[in-house]
Amino acid sequence: MASTLHLDITKHIATVTMLAPTMPPVFFQELRDCFQTISNSADVRAVVLRSEAKSFSYGLDLVAAFKEHGPLFAAGGASERSQLLALIADLQDCLSTVVRCPVPVIAAIHGHCIGGGVDLISCCDIRLATTDATFSIRETRIAMVA
Repeated sequence: MASTLHLDITKHIATVTMLAPTMPPVFFQELRDCFQTISNSADVRAVVLRSEAKSFSYGLDLVAAFKEHGPLFAAGGASERSQLLALIADLQDCLSTVVRCPVPVIAAIHGHCIGGGVDLISCCDIRLATTDATFSIRETRIAMVA
């Protein structure tokens, strides 16, 4: 059972619901697992990606990410840089499972869509937003790249 996502498949439509507005490290593996399940299902003809939180996504949960991966960010040795590069590649691959999904993926955006949320919706085929939706890439404020 995923802790950050809920998958429902009804009448050929897969609805992937994000359960919180932030994306802790576990979110990425759960996203990969969810979209691999969808990709392997012959019944699914389209996917709707939505959030049940007040806002679509505030992006990466920085506290959880630094708690889990902080030593890779802080250390300057070659080993840590190699591990950090491998981590980034893995996180990008998790998002790429959305890109590789064989059926259309529709992002239903409301409220704030920040940082990693923008990365996530960029992986979708169609993005629909409510009139209250706002978008921001905040990584530059903390010297990160998307």
